[in-house]
Amino acid sequence: MRRALVFLGELSPAFLVLLDKFSSYQNIDLVFIESAHRKSIIPRNIVTKHLLLKDFDRDLEKAICDFYHNYEQLYCLCVSYGNAQKYRELGVRYQKLTLMVASNHCIDIMKSKQAMSNAAVQSGLPVLDTYYLPEQIDKVQLPAAIRPVSEDQSDFKAALIFNTEELSSFSTKPIIAQPFIIGPNLVVHVAKKEDYFSVEYFIVKDKFEGVALSMERVAEEEFKYLNEKIYLFLEEINFSGVGHFEFIMSDKDYSKLFFLDFNGRLGGTTLKSYALGYDEVSRLLLLNGVELHTEEEKQPFTTVTNYMSLTKQVVKSLRGYKNALDFPCNDGMSNFKHNLSIFFKAKNELSSLPLKVQVYFLWNTIIEKIKV
Repeated sequence: MRRALVFLGELSPAFLVLLDKFSSYQNIDLVFIESAHRKSIIPRNIVTKHLLLKDFDRDLEKAICDFYHNYEQLYCLCVSYGNAQKYRELGVRYQKLTLMVASNHCIDIMKSKQAMSNAAVQSGLPVLDTYYLPEQIDKVQLPAAIRPVSEDQSDFKAALIFNTEELSSFSTKPIIAQPFIIGPNLVVHVAKKEDYFSVEYFIVKDKFEGVALSMERVAEEEFKYLNEKIYLFLEEINFSGVGHFEFIMSDKDYSKLFFLDFNGRLGGTTLKSYALGYDEVSRLLLLNGVELHTEEEKQPFTTVTNYMSLTKQVVKSLRGYKNALDFPCNDGMSNFKHNLSIFFKAKNELSSLPLKVQVYFLWNTIIEKIKV
């Protein structure tokens, strides 16, 4: 039976993992579809078909229809919620599509910070004091982290508010506000389908402008009390697939943690967790009946980072730059020394991939920078 795995989107961490997997022989074709304005350089000996769409929305169905007639089964994968919803629309008309994305019902919930917060409360997960603007603007504790109630209704993702004047500028928008806490993040990768359920725990001890800089795997035992509540959360939103939770923790007491978000998709920590020994991409494929051939088990790293992000952080800290979202947020040379030390204690996440995949990724990154 001729089958194809169709990845829709861009050269994301999840697709890099797929390039690693398909570097060795697989009994399924790999198809990559992206917008023509990106035009990534892709290794032709790994990707069976690389399709560029000039009009993404208009041409996508035609592309899927062509593949539909050439393959007996199509397994559809992507990262963004928008592309997942495009897949869902096509799935209604094409029966041979196996959609490895969240349902539209789940996506609507995950796009709503209010719905996510409510689901966390219902499942017993610890949640920060939460206020909704403009109705509860007088109750907001400063400094505060604010986010739009819905991703579809705003032009910003998140912001830090330190005074009432800044807060007032958001008084007419549907905003969710919570106390701003700085500390490490607990990242919990999950996989769930019907009776199957698994969790993997990771700690982000270093953050650069709020994004994971270094990450390490931790034993489940330390946070095992969260397992049942996480399972109840996934049941509450009727989720099936893979994703990850994010919690903010006290840097002095890891038992003091609060729910921040849940992303029911492959994300920014997919490659880091892969380098640490958790293959989220293969887990998702297995849940949908696709088993990829693995030539040999890789030795997982202990701590991983992204050398490009780390280099930026080192240079900025040397210049005295400091961002409120950085963690730990030291002053002067102590900040520089701490960031520099990560080079010696952490492996580059890209090092978990074959050299040719690393080269393709770096080359595409350089091209994107030139375009900008």
